[in-house]
Amino acid sequence: MLEFGLQDLFQIIYRRKNTILLSIIAPLILVIIYNFFSNPVYESTVTIKKELQSKRGANDEFRDMILMQTMDELDTEIELIKTWTVLEKVVKELKIYVNIRKVEFSDGDGIDFDELLIAFNERIRTGENNRLPQFSNFNTDIENSSVSKEYYVEIIQANLYKLYGEETDQVIQSAQYDSTAVFNITGLHFELKWPDGKIGDKVYLTINNFDYSVISLQKKVAITKIGKSNIFKVSFRSESPMLAKMIVTAIVEKYRDYRLTVKRQETHNLFLFVDNQLNEISEKLMNAEIELSQFKSETEIFDIDASSTEVVKFLGNLESEKIKVDIELVELRSNLEEMKAEQQKKGYFNQTYLAPEGEGGARSPFSILLEQLTNAEINRIELLQKRREDHPDIITLNDQIAQIKIGLAEYNDNTIISIQIMINTLTKKQSIVASKIRKYTNRLKNLPTQETTYIQLTRKKNSFEKMYTMLLDKREELRLAELSKLQDIDIIDPARLPLKPIFPKKILNILLGLIVGLIIGIVTIFIQEYSEKKITNIEEIEKQFSSQILAVIPEYTKELNTIISEADIIEDRLVSLMDDHKEYLESYRSLRTRLFGLKKKDNGLFIITSSEANTGKSTIVANLGVSLARTGKKVLLIDGDLKKAGLSQLFNVPKDFPDIKEYLRKEGSVP
Repeated sequence: MLEFGLQDLFQIIYRRKNTILLSIIAPLILVIIYNFFSNPVYESTVTIKKELQSKRGANDEFRDMILMQTMDELDTEIELIKTWTVLEKVVKELKIYVNIRKVEFSDGDGIDFDELLIAFNERIRTGENNRLPQFSNFNTDIENSSVSKEYYVEIIQANLYKLYGEETDQVIQSAQYDSTAVFNITGLHFELKWPDGKIGDKVYLTINNFDYSVISLQKKVAITKIGKSNIFKVSFRSESPMLAKMIVTAIVEKYRDYRLTVKRQETHNLFLFVDNQLNEISEKLMNAEIELSQFKSETEIFDIDASSTEVVKFLGNLESEKIKVDIELVELRSNLEEMKAEQQKKGYFNQTYLAPEGEGGARSPFSILLEQLTNAEINRIELLQKRREDHPDIITLNDQIAQIKIGLAEYNDNTIISIQIMINTLTKKQSIVASKIRKYTNRLKNLPTQETTYIQLTRKKNSFEKMYTMLLDKREELRLAELSKLQDIDIIDPARLPLKPIFPKKILNILLGLIVGLIIGIVTIFIQEYSEKKITNIEEIEKQFSSQILAVIPEYTKELNTIISEADIIEDRLVSLMDDHKEYLESYRSLRTRLFGLKKKDNGLFIITSSEANTGKSTIVANLGVSLARTGKKVLLIDGDLKKAGLSQLFNVPKDFPDIKEYLRKEGSVP
């Protein structure tokens, strides 16, 4: 195999430069067309920070995990932002389900928009086109709609507007126009102002399926965690920079509101429970103090011995522990009921917040299943736009969704079992504490009657005092928590109006087009070179044919070919006679020198031939002969071409002059 050097590479590239140029230009043109015609996409981002609570030990961490407190992982927060509960509020508030398709004017002009209502209204607000209609007070029962609906409004008269169903082209409702046209049909209400509207003008709109709108929004939300910090970015992309900013701002606001509402509700429910307990204990404490005071007055017993005092103190501690256990049990059972209720309603409940800490950002199996469920539901909604419920693809997706929900329910069941284990453990603890209270209470019964009564009344009063103090502190803590900043999601950088599109990246696309084109070109020329049957390498020719290359005669330029073809004299036909074409003279001198180096006799005989016609045999023979003659050699040129006799034409030999055919016919004698 021949060695392949850098010089050979450059020779191949130079020889096939047109192929490389074509390979570069073609993708470059496509990229430029793509950059020119593709719609720009803008991205707006909100940077938020999650305030993390301090850890209080392993047991408290597990308890906070189960009780849905705020020690969630950032991966959990990412899942919560994209939940249905948050995004459906954004869809409702911004009317993302309403799409303005186009406006047709009576004079034949029209504008295709195909954009959301909020983006369309922004056009009106900025005064981009004064001929456009203005929508307001848009309300629908979109949650109950399973299909998208298309409408259009037409101005029939100066004071009469009509709403049509586009599919049936039937009038749904007429409205009088007095600065505003009000349309109010079943499931749809909106008001329309068209100050510059003309008779015959139309506006087309679509009310999209609500679920589809939420899921479409869910697919466009991007959330990125910054390193290992508790900071992450929420981004949204849109062809409208204003829309990108509005939607990402609304998503973060609704997410923060949701977090705040949930935390306040949890705190408020616990506050009400503690407050009720406090009122009951307050009343019991008051009664216990009155009973003890009356007993002291009647019996004049004001103190007991040290051992009895210790028993009373211990019983008080047991009573305090019992009330703590009671409160924890109430919290756990309340959360367990909420989980079971959600599971009963949806088939599963979202437990992404239960992801344990320290997994290095890895998602939990539950989160992965939840993502698969979301993707399957998106596919189902998209397929329902084209197929019926009984289509095999829809049936397959329904089975897939059912299987995923079964998998989610299995994880939920394990969580419920864990909570039930904690409830059982606390119930046993409650039973043990109650048993010890009874044990030490019975021990006091062996004392004299009056002293026993005094101890019981004192214990009762002390127990209620401790319980009252503990509940009072707990209620104050909850009251302050309810009034203070419960929000643990802080906005570091609010959304800004993007000034430059992030897509398409025109310069990067052009560079990639150049690189891809260059790679394609290089690969192509090497494939061509590998597949090429012609031999173009001198060394390869010498090796394959075991022959020496004596000289390489350059190809004539177009200019030189023109001079030769139009020449009337021999001096203008042969480059060996032209002193101003040094490169050709040198080539023939080199050929002449090497030929003499090969000849073995004084009288050298050379044959010039080729395997194809019109390859320059006559030209080479004539110029070589002239080159030899100019050195003083005697040269005999024999034109062996019996058909064309091109050599004779070069030297202006008359056509009727005897040629080699005559010589052969007369057996070697020519007059």
